[in-house]
Amino acid sequence: MEAIRYAFFPQWNPTFSDSDFYQCKVENSIVIEVTIGDLVEAFCSLNKYGNYLRGWDSAALKLTNESDDHLEDVLTVRLTVDKDLEPKWVVVCDRTPEGVPFKQGDRSKVSVELIGAYSERQLSWATGTALAKLTEAQSLNELLANASRTARSSLDANRPVSLKNFDAAAVKSQEIATLLGVPVKDVYKAHLDLTSINLKVGGLTLHDGDMPLRQLGLESRRMLLCGI
Repeated sequence: MEAIRYAFFPQWNPTFSDSDFYQCKVENSIVIEVTIGDLVEAFCSLNKYGNYLRGWDSAALKLTNESDDHLEDVLTVRLTVDKDLEPKWVVVCDRTPEGVPFKQGDRSKVSVELIGAYSERQLSWATGTALAKLTEAQSLNELLANASRTARSSLDANRPVSLKNFDAAAVKSQEIATLLGVPVKDVYKAHLDLTSINLKVGGLTLHDGDMPLRQLGLESRRMLLCGI
């Protein structure tokens, strides 16, 4: 499973070490080949990987080097790691075994993710998650920034009750500042620091009613994530 994940690793450059090689023999390169179907339309373009399409016969469970009308279009991706520990991804076929680079942006479009015991992040809109890809046309940054401002305004509106004791401490701090010659431009008061409460996209998570779905059992989470 890790081998498949690395073949479509969505980040720029995963870290490899000598211990990743079989028996730590770095002279024997790591070579992983994975063939995928259900391709996004852009992959089939001649400007992308159209010249490297192969055919998959699902009835005969046979991979052919040529695409055909009665076969599913598939691509074979090869990940190679030499002793310099620099990974190289290429799309290959028998016609052109040297292949063409399979870039980071295209690897992320394959949306391969290892659903392990710690899969809560995949139930959020954090960068690179399946949910984020489903809504990638809509930016959440402005929405979350407004949520931070609303929280600040709401607290300020209820200041006489919610912040009474905190403002009392702020007044004492202002008195000390005045005694020490520290400039006071207005009035010291307790308030939310927008930088500190800045909501991140990963803070927006999938809920069932009011319950975060990260609280589901492990197998239920895994099934749901496979479907998403």
